[in-house]
Amino acid sequence: MLEREDAHQIGLTLSFGTVERTMDHLADAFQAHTLMAHRMAILLRGSLVRLRSRYRIRAFRELLRGQHVAVGYLLTAPSVSMELKALDLVQPDFAKLPAPNSTRIEPWKEVVFESRVAGVAADRLIVSGLQSPEQVNMAVRAGFPFGQGNAVRPAFAPPAFTWSAALSPREAASK
Repeated sequence: MLEREDAHQIGLTLSFGTVERTMDHLADAFQAHTLMAHRMAILLRGSLVRLRSRYRIRAFRELLRGQHVAVGYLLTAPSVSMELKALDLVQPDFAKLPAPNSTRIEPWKEVVFESRVAGVAADRLIVSGLQSPEQVNMAVRAGFPFGQGNAVRPAFAPPAFTWSAALSPREAASK
């Protein structure tokens, strides 16, 4: 997609397990596309409890950093402080977390405060799952700089697949 200029940037979410199992393949793909790598962002997610080899995650992170790929971490625990070890392992450039399920501003501000304490700068936080204008308002008031969800931008279909860059349907059927 990047080589054909179909997209300017691509984000990819990878679990720790996927990185552990396919690190060599991923490293080969990034090295084969070194000139495009800086236009990608990788969001890592996973549980440290189920992680078998931390060194593979660190090595992958260093490979990405060496190619100027933004590396993020998906926070899934109810509290950012519960993810401190994972944040220390990944040392993310940005973090993504789900929107708090509260209509009060305090839980939203607590998440921003906890992220600062955990070492993730407030200007590098992405709050996801914003489904109403009220949630967007709470995110802005709490200090989240970026948000995702239907309340920010309505859902849209992906771009149509074109056969121009690949085989035509007739050629694909004959192969």
